[in-house]
Amino acid sequence: MSSGYLFPLPLYLVLANIYILLRLVAMCFLFSHEFREIAAVRKSAGLTGSIPSTRPYVPEKTHYLVPDLPELSLPLAVIPPNVTACGPIVSSPTTTNNTESSVQLLEWMRNGETVIVNFGSHICFEEGYCTSLARGLGIALRKYSKLRVLWKLKQQAGISLDGDITGALGPAWVEGRVKIVKWLDVSPADLLALPGVVASVHHGGANAYFETCRLVSFIPFRLLRIHNCLPSIVSTSLFTYPGPRAGVPHVILPVWYDTYGNAACAEFLKIGIYANRNCAPGISDTEFGNALCLVLDENDVCGKEIRSTSKTLGERCQKESGREIAAGVILKIIRGEIVL
Repeated sequence: MSSGYLFPLPLYLVLANIYILLRLVAMCFLFSHEFREIAAVRKSAGLTGSIPSTRPYVPEKTHYLVPDLPELSLPLAVIPPNVTACGPIVSSPTTTNNTESSVQLLEWMRNGETVIVNFGSHICFEEGYCTSLARGLGIALRKYSKLRVLWKLKQQAGISLDGDITGALGPAWVEGRVKIVKWLDVSPADLLALPGVVASVHHGGANAYFETCRLVSFIPFRLLRIHNCLPSIVSTSLFTYPGPRAGVPHVILPVWYDTYGNAACAEFLKIGIYANRNCAPGISDTEFGNALCLVLDENDVCGKEIRSTSKTLGERCQKESGREIAAGVILKIIRGEIVL
C-alpha cells in the first residue's frame, strides 16, 4: 500500500498497514460519493464488473505496460509474463517556445546551480504551506550562497507573494536567486535535463518521479528567429547541452496516495529523501530544509550516495526508451504476436 512506511515493513507496522488497506476499501466502496457516481454511469452504459482502477492484478486477457524497472522499484520476487517493465515513459525533448520569457528563464538558470520545485498542475497550496516551504528553501539558500531556486507555484486565490512567502526566502529573493512562476513555458523534463540542475523538489507524482529518475537526453533548443525578439542573444547554441543527462536527487513532499509510495521507494533506492515523513501531508520547514541541504552537501556521505545512485539509475533508464518499448508491445498486440 502507498502508506509511506519503511521497506522492508517493520513488524510493528504490519497491523497498521492492514488497517490502511481495510480503510481504503471502506472509503472507496462504502463511503465514496464519487465512486458511487462512477459505478452508476458505468451501469447505465452497460459496463459490468468493478471499476478497472480498483481491480487487483488480472492474469488473463490483459497486458500491463508499466513505466517502471526492477532497478527503480521495490524488490519483486516475480514479474508476471503479462507485465512489461518499460522504464520511464516520458516525452522526448522538445523545442522550447521562442518566447522572451522562456529564453530569459534558461539564461537565468545558466548562472548557477538550480533546484527545481514543481508540484504539478493539480496541487494548489494554501499560504501556510507555501510559507513553510519558502522557509525550508531559505535554509538551503543561506547555506549555499550561489544556489538558485526555480519554483513553479500554483497558489490559492488571494495569496500574495509579498510578505511572509518572499520574506521567508531571505536575502536570496532580493538578490534575484529565486524565481517564482505560475507556469513554465519550457517543459519540466527539458528543464531537469539542464546541466546546472542539482535537485528536484516535488510531491512524488508519477510524472515528476520518473522524469527526475530518467532525465531525457538534452538537445539544443532551436532559438529560431531569436534575434528578432532578443537582439542581445548572439548565439543560437546558447542553451546547448551536448549529451544525455542522468538522474538528479529527489526531495519528495508527498500529499496523497501513490505519492507516499514513491517517496518511500526513493529513500529505499537511495535516490532521494522523504522530506516530510514526520508531518505529511503537511510540511516542516526545518525537516524539508535539512533534507534539501543533505542532498546538496558534497561532504556528506549520505548526500554523496544519493547523488551517485541517482546518476547510476538515470544512466540505466537511458539505455532504452520506455515509450518505444511500450509502443513496440502495442504493435505486437495489434499484429497478434502477443496474444491476450
